[in-house]
Amino acid sequence: MQLYNKLSAKERAELIDKAGEDRLTLSFYKYAKIGNPEIFRNHLFLAWDQLEVLGRIYVAHEGINAQLSVPAKKFNEFKAFIDDINFLENVRLNIAVEQDAKSFLKLKVKVRPKIVADGLNDTSFDVTNKGVHVDAETFNQLIEDPNTVLVDMRNHYESEIGHFKNAITPDVDNLDGQINLGNEVVNPLTQIDNTFNQNILNRLSGTFQATLDYAKNLSLQGRIGFNTSNTKTREFLPAYNFGTGKIYTRADNLVTLGKINDNDYTFDLFNTYTNTFEENHELTFTAGMTVFKQFGEGLYGSRTGVQANSWDFADLNTATGSGDEQTNSSYSYDLRRLSYFGRLQYAYKDKYLLSAMLRRDSSTKFGPNNRVAYFPSVTAGWVVSEEDFFNSDGFINFLKLRGSYGVMGNDRIPDYIYLSLLNGEATYVLGADQALVNGNALGALPNPDVKWEEAKKFDVGLDMNFLNDKFDLTVDYFINNRDNLLIPNIPVSGIYGTGAPGASSPTINAGSVRNKGFEVALSYSDQINENLSINASYNISTLDNEVTKVNGTDFIEGGGFGVGQPAPSRMQEGKPIGYFYGYKTDGIFQMNWQKH
Repeated sequence: MQLYNKLSAKERAELIDKAGEDRLTLSFYKYAKIGNPEIFRNHLFLAWDQLEVLGRIYVAHEGINAQLSVPAKKFNEFKAFIDDINFLENVRLNIAVEQDAKSFLKLKVKVRPKIVADGLNDTSFDVTNKGVHVDAETFNQLIEDPNTVLVDMRNHYESEIGHFKNAITPDVDNLDGQINLGNEVVNPLTQIDNTFNQNILNRLSGTFQATLDYAKNLSLQGRIGFNTSNTKTREFLPAYNFGTGKIYTRADNLVTLGKINDNDYTFDLFNTYTNTFEENHELTFTAGMTVFKQFGEGLYGSRTGVQANSWDFADLNTATGSGDEQTNSSYSYDLRRLSYFGRLQYAYKDKYLLSAMLRRDSSTKFGPNNRVAYFPSVTAGWVVSEEDFFNSDGFINFLKLRGSYGVMGNDRIPDYIYLSLLNGEATYVLGADQALVNGNALGALPNPDVKWEEAKKFDVGLDMNFLNDKFDLTVDYFINNRDNLLIPNIPVSGIYGTGAPGASSPTINAGSVRNKGFEVALSYSDQINENLSINASYNISTLDNEVTKVNGTDFIEGGGFGVGQPAPSRMQEGKPIGYFYGYKTDGIFQMNWQKH
């Protein structure tokens, strides 16, 4: 858990290049009454950091203004998250036509006095008191009505493009009557000169390994790997006027200090027995254990009123301010996984092969009743080309048939989802005067019964070399059944308050899905001469996906296209997972537009 960026912009850019995945650049804003922007900010950062969201987001008492990018494959998960926040459900998302995977390289969620520089300083102004949004058809009907009064309040830049027909066009650019060209645009060099950040990272990693042959055919191997990092952060935003109505203008300075410690270590211990019987029987047995531990802590504090408005005095103990931006927070975490396993391998004349394995895994990601799970696997192979009846000098030079079945577990889920955590926000009525006080409340709904997701994989195939080993052919038929699918933010009844800031729906074992198909790979290689070689390869695969079970309901909805539209995808038994569901169009609606 952390509330800051661990990676530099350069490191993030390298990871994006390495991943080679598409990202979507989008923006949205929403006016809403947010009682505690700091708690809401932290909630967004923790959730979006896990989704690999990058961007610049402003949060204030009056709402949220966001410009960000999200991995395309995680868009539905991102949309489900914001839809679980009551005032962001079905918010309009403006998605860029041309995408740039590096449009943002950090996740910055800032608490600001305002999200839009509208020039209004009256705290009694209700930003949520707004009119009714109408679609294009209704809007065109209204402006043709002589009884409709249309006021075009677009900003200076937009007004240069044009105005609506018959509209009243006040000569102002914001609500306080002051000319303000581009509230978001300031001199970037001035921004840099008035932004001070310091990050000091100390990191140490290492691995130690030892092997002991303590008896005939017996060996003991131990390995310890560790990573530790300590980060000190210091950020100073001086009071500065970037221009009338600019959102970056700061009436008071702000200093933020943070200290983070992250650690993990892995300990492996293996005991191996190997022996060969009567020259033809090879036996290997390994028993071992793996211990993984991840732990750390963080502490943050911020305060206004830095003396002399200077970086030289930017410290908490020298700052004298108070108010909403004087905050502090801390966290700690301790996650562990303990595994025991045994593996038996047998080979006869290198042509009959057998391997069997059993794992016992325990993870603190799950509650006490479901932490332990067992995962068996078995593989078998027959090297046909080693048989006496096989002619290796013929068309086929090597032939192997194989099959396998195994069960694997997945615990890649958010931390402590089986517990109720006080990381949400609520407003309470306290005292004789019945005052409204902002405070903490339950965050994501817990699921004490959540358990391991299981992948049950069956595979049969062959490996073949032919035509003097110039051609390699691999063919596989697979069936992959995933049971107890772990899916976050499954919608529940609104009575539980999952739409509050910091709150969300639980992660559940939603059901089962089956993937089956073929994979074929063919490669050719030949050394023409000392200086010339040829290599070519071709592969093809098929995939048939089907939901085989949905727990507790007929289907689970997901995704979103726009305001007021139903969820476009479903997880439903007998259908592919995430298939699209909705209305079919009955043609194209057309209108006659007048040119002005």
